[in-house]
Amino acid sequence: MKALRIGMIGSGLMGKAHSIAYAAAPVFCDLPLSFQRAVVADVDATLASRAAETLGFDESVVGWQSVVERNDVDVIDIVAPNDVHEAIACAALRAGKHVFCEKPLATNVAAAERMAAAARKAGTVNMVGFNHRRAPAIVYARDLLGSGRLGNPLNITVRYFQDWALSPDVPFGWRFDRSRAGTGALGDIGSHAIECAEYLLGPIVRVCAELRTFIPFRPSENGSKVMVPVTDDDATIVLAEFESGVIGTIEAGRAASGRKNQLAFELYGSEGAVMFDWERRDELQVSLRDDPIALSGFRAILMGPEHPYGFWPIPAMGYGYIETFVAEFEELANAICEERQAEPNFEAGLRVQRVLEAVETSARERKWHDVSAP
Repeated sequence: MKALRIGMIGSGLMGKAHSIAYAAAPVFCDLPLSFQRAVVADVDATLASRAAETLGFDESVVGWQSVVERNDVDVIDIVAPNDVHEAIACAALRAGKHVFCEKPLATNVAAAERMAAAARKAGTVNMVGFNHRRAPAIVYARDLLGSGRLGNPLNITVRYFQDWALSPDVPFGWRFDRSRAGTGALGDIGSHAIECAEYLLGPIVRVCAELRTFIPFRPSENGSKVMVPVTDDDATIVLAEFESGVIGTIEAGRAASGRKNQLAFELYGSEGAVMFDWERRDELQVSLRDDPIALSGFRAILMGPEHPYGFWPIPAMGYGYIETFVAEFEELANAICEERQAEPNFEAGLRVQRVLEAVETSARERKWHDVSAP
C-alpha cells in the first residue's frame, strides 16, 4: 500500500491531535493509502525535535520553507497560527503538494481568496479542518433534514462556548492578537459554529452582529506585571439569514463560565426538531410531530454502528475528538486516491471567511450586512 508522506508545520495542540489521528486512521478505517509521518517543522530546534520524538515523525526541521520543497513529502499539514496559513499553503500548492489547513483558512477574505485561487490552479487535493462536521450526530441531523423527516427548516440556534479565557490572569498569546489571529473567539471557534450552520442549512447571505472584548488587557506572560492590549473579540452574537430564507442565531465565546467545549445547536423544522451538544456528543435529541402524544417531546438517540462514521460496534461506546480527525483523514486519503476534491475544501473555508468578514463589518457599522458574493 502506498504511503502518503506527511510534512506537518507546527506541533501544538492541533499537531498532537493530527498525529494521533494519522496513527489511528488505519486501525479505524479501510484506507486506500497509509500515512507516514515524515517530517515536522517548528520555529526552533528544541520544539521541532521534541515534536518528532513525541508525535512519531521520522525527522524534524526548523522553519517550514524546506518542507514544502521536499520531494519526499506528499501532504503539507498546516497547524501553525492563522497569519502564516497563506504563505505556507500557497508555497505548498505551487510545489504540487496536497494541503490540509486548519481553520480558519486565513486572517481575512483577501488572503483566503488567494489561497482558494492557488488551490484551483494547482489541481491537487486541498482540505480545511472543520472537524466537527464529522461527528456522527451532526451528520445524522443533516440526514434527517435532507430526508424530509423534519419538514421545512424554520430556524436554528448554534453556539460554541468555552471558558478558558475567562480569567484575566490568562497571559497574552497569538489568539488575543488580531494581527496574527484575524479575529478572536469569532474566528477561532465561531468559524466552527458558522460552518456547522452552513453544513446543515446552506449559505448564510446576511448578518447583524455584535462583538465584545471583556478583558481588554492581559499579562505579557504568566505572572508578569506588564500588560498587553487584547485586539480581538472575546464573544460574538450574530443574527443570520440563510439563502433559503431560514433565520438563526450564532454565538461564540471564550469567556463563558462553566462551558468547557460546547458546540451546540437547536434546529427546528415544520415537522420536527433536533438538538445537539458536543459535550454529550454521542447523543442527538430528536422530536417528531407525528409521534403519538404520549411519546411526544425530545428523545435521545445514541450514536452507534447504524449512524454515520459508526466506528464502534455498540452504540454509546464513545465517539471522541480524535475520531473526528480520523474521519477527516479518511476523506483526505479517499479524495487523493480517487483524484477528486475533498470536502470541506478551501472553497468552503473561503465561504466561512466571507461570513466572518460580514460579521465584523456588521458589528463595526452596527447594521445588517450582506455576505459578499464569490
